[in-house]
Amino acid sequence: MAASDIVAAAILLFGLIYVYGKWNAPGSKLRLPPGPAPLPLVGNIHQVPFEHQQNAFTAWGKKYGPVVYAKFLSTQVIILNSVQAAEDLLERKGAIYSDRPPSIVISDMIGYKPIMVFLPYAEEWRLQRKWFQTIFKSLDKYRPVQQRESLKLVKDIIESPNAFIQHIKRYPSALMMEIAYGRPVSHADDEFVDLSNRTLKEVVELGSLASTVIDFIPPLQYIPTWMPGSGFKRRAIKAYELTQAMINIPYRQVKEEMESGSAKPSFLKTLLEEHSKNRSPTPEDEAQMRGASSVMYAAGSDTTNSVLQSFVLAMVLHPQVFQKAQEEVDRVIGYGRLPDLNDENSLPYLECVIKEVYRWAATAPLGIPHRVMEDDEYNGYHIPKGCMIVANISAMTRDPNMYFDPETFLPERFENMDAEEAELKDSRRMIFGFGRRICPGRHLADSSVWIAAARMLAVLDIRKARDLNGMEITPEPIFVSGAVSHPKPFICDIRPRSDKVVDMVEHMYASVVA
Repeated sequence: MAASDIVAAAILLFGLIYVYGKWNAPGSKLRLPPGPAPLPLVGNIHQVPFEHQQNAFTAWGKKYGPVVYAKFLSTQVIILNSVQAAEDLLERKGAIYSDRPPSIVISDMIGYKPIMVFLPYAEEWRLQRKWFQTIFKSLDKYRPVQQRESLKLVKDIIESPNAFIQHIKRYPSALMMEIAYGRPVSHADDEFVDLSNRTLKEVVELGSLASTVIDFIPPLQYIPTWMPGSGFKRRAIKAYELTQAMINIPYRQVKEEMESGSAKPSFLKTLLEEHSKNRSPTPEDEAQMRGASSVMYAAGSDTTNSVLQSFVLAMVLHPQVFQKAQEEVDRVIGYGRLPDLNDENSLPYLECVIKEVYRWAATAPLGIPHRVMEDDEYNGYHIPKGCMIVANISAMTRDPNMYFDPETFLPERFENMDAEEAELKDSRRMIFGFGRRICPGRHLADSSVWIAAARMLAVLDIRKARDLNGMEITPEPIFVSGAVSHPKPFICDIRPRSDKVVDMVEHMYASVVA
């Protein structure tokens, strides 16, 4: 037998022993929530597709109820398909439901750590959470950059409308790069933005729930790169190199700028100054600051990009919605200026449109899994300690018990609600996560989406493209599977509404960058 065969057999045997031991651990016969019948050793993993896992989980929810139990190899999983169940457990019992399952792929193989999103519910997480709560305590200081970058977004689209997706990607990247590192981003092909986008693509695809079984069978992480079937390992090595560059390069640049006195205000600069008041930062301190600043950029840029692409797609597919929203902007704002963040409460239909975009195209369909830290009971069912808890946000945003005709894009569903119903059905209640793990930058992200959408409505006409025969091209509302979901690339016809609005945008942008 060749040496490679011996190694492969040993790893496979080790993996099977690991799964068998976990599978037969005490407590497996307790009363559990209903779910699909498992197979020995593999559990239900054979029933989960490699893409759009939320659809399978939603089907399970329709059959078994809002709380579903499944087993992926040795990992016990509770899937929450209703907002009520998610809030009952992840919010009201946050003291025991705020942990994260270990992520061997993200933390160890890719080396994306220590970042708050994946940190266990412990002191490191509490420290980073405190930093983010402090930086997002007052959003007024970020208004100038939001106003400037949203203006540049519509200016860029006017100048090269066929590249609207690239301009949308640049917009949140520029916002978060300046807030996190004090670095302006003027072009979509910015070197660091390109590095970050390539890194995030690898991290999101490698880290999605069904793209790897490494977290379910940890011994597989030791498979040599030369073995057949080890493509994930080679890809993880590439992702590791990209991740380290994304984390370290801007960190070093900010430190160098601080030493030369040229550093601009930023989240990282504030952290470094605070840590340097009494002593030099330790290596552990620096690792925490690198992780915190990088996740601020990564999380803020990718999700806002996804929402705004979905907004444009929805406007293309539903011209009556676009026309109604644009007419509201014209009626309230007029033609002599652009909407700004002071106008948020004056455009109620636009508010409905944004809520519906959040609902119709959930950015993170399965969120990020939680982990329960103690045995618990819910509605008469046993929730075992250590279970992975998955909030199926996609199922919640398309729950027919909450939303009439949930598959239809219909902003009017949010009109004429009293305050209680509006709060109950607000899609923001789900899409930013739950409990103590809710996104700390959600209000900044939401206002960044609003100002961009409002200004696109004021400045641009958005409609279906036409082919050479003059026939309309209707894009398919297809979304790429992953931890963060985006619309598949699509084409449309975007053009400025008038020469007057072009001149106004040019004049306003020249004045803010002068």
